[in-house]
Amino acid sequence: MFKNPEIQNPEGAAESIVGDTAISLKEVFGRKGKERLVMLGLEDSETVLGNLKGALDFLQQYYPKMKAKKVFLKKLGGQEVGKAEGETFAVDPWAAMDLSRLLAVMLHEAGHIGKKGKIQNEAVVEKKAQVLIGMAISAGVLAQYSDIELPNEYTEWLAAYDKVLDRMKGTRVGLAMWVWEMCSEKDYNKLWAKYKKDALSGLQFPGVEYDQAFQDFCKAFPELSYVDGDPNFGRAKIEVP
Repeated sequence: MFKNPEIQNPEGAAESIVGDTAISLKEVFGRKGKERLVMLGLEDSETVLGNLKGALDFLQQYYPKMKAKKVFLKKLGGQEVGKAEGETFAVDPWAAMDLSRLLAVMLHEAGHIGKKGKIQNEAVVEKKAQVLIGMAISAGVLAQYSDIELPNEYTEWLAAYDKVLDRMKGTRVGLAMWVWEMCSEKDYNKLWAKYKKDALSGLQFPGVEYDQAFQDFCKAFPELSYVDGDPNFGRAKIEVP
């Protein structure tokens, strides 16, 4: 779920993506697409269509299974500007008026759809989206990028996740993509094993340093359960939710 703290919608959060008010991109790209966009309050249909096609083309380079029929435009409630559900996701029309904003939301929501079920961790999903945004800029898909202000909780989640990445060996881009793959495959124990090895290598003193490494991982992945764990990672195993 992607939120924008600037949006205040008194109607509350939308319960489901698919419904009478949802329009798939397959419909949008069809014969009556412009009419459907106007119904959503998107008067500049030419610009919006260009944004949607450009964003979807780039998205499919990294998520080839995300076809136009699986991506919806829908007015979402509260501060939501994107929402993933099953193998589909919806984007609020507000996002479609700006390509960088649209791509940021679409990449985030697509990132929630893992190979073996939904990825719950917002920081893991957002970090991969940020990496792909950088690639979009390098590829010339985006001439410039306007940051979306993230809610405070997202900032906190990303900060906790950054601490985990800082303790792991590898490039930041490579690690962000690899961790996403591990979460997508629900292979948390492989993720745990690399973190444990990398975080503990080079530490000269037990106790506080080990405990802090353990706590940092727990904070970055609060959706997981830890069985028989101790501050030194001795017998720790992860239960998949």
